[in-house]
Amino acid sequence: MNRDQAETTGLVEPFRNEPNSDQCLWRSALAGAPAGEAIVLHSETLGVATIDAYAGVQTPEGIAIGSSLAAVERAYPDFELNGATGRGYARVPGNSQAVYRLAFADATVVELTLQYENQNCYE
Repeated sequence: MNRDQAETTGLVEPFRNEPNSDQCLWRSALAGAPAGEAIVLHSETLGVATIDAYAGVQTPEGIAIGSSLAAVERAYPDFELNGATGRGYARVPGNSQAVYRLAFADATVVELTLQYENQNCYE
């Protein structure tokens, strides 16, 4: 989805030109999210590439910020935590191009992002 299409949904705030990388030049946020949270990044080549969740938002499988590592592993059997970085990726059921990026502290989800598996906005 391009920026105009995303804004037309009413689900995101207007995009601002705030580069995050060479390919992700535009930043927005989910409409109604707490200030400074729920960042949405737009890639020049992919369109909307990443959407950060905020407290209270959950995946269809019931995973949210605050979920335990055990709950994530039950919901997403393919999930593997990288102990060195404290994060991992789970495939989004029904979408072969998307993953959930989950970051942990003390075996609890502290960040949850829906993104293209091969996004080009960060990391």
